[in-house]
Amino acid sequence: MADGSVTIEVELTKEQLEKGLKSLKSDLNSLEKSTSGISSKLSKGLSSIGNVATKAGTALNNTFNSIRNSWCKIQCSNGRF
Repeated sequence: MADGSVTIEVELTKEQLEKGLKSLKSDLNSLEKSTSGISSKLSKGLSSIGNVATKAGTALNNTFNSIRNSWCKIQCSNGRF
């Protein structure tokens, strides 16, 4: 053809077409299983990161509150409050 493309015609029997479609379906099912496993692992990983961040935030908040409470006690004991 003028644009460099090529046309190929193939004749398949019904059995050949069915076999090809079954093979394609099997390949797609395998791909779906592997990608769902990946997305599941990614989701669990992101959830774990979120849990770690939440625990770190809680620990920092508790530390800040302890420091603030200690500071207030020191100020009160010095008669400043």
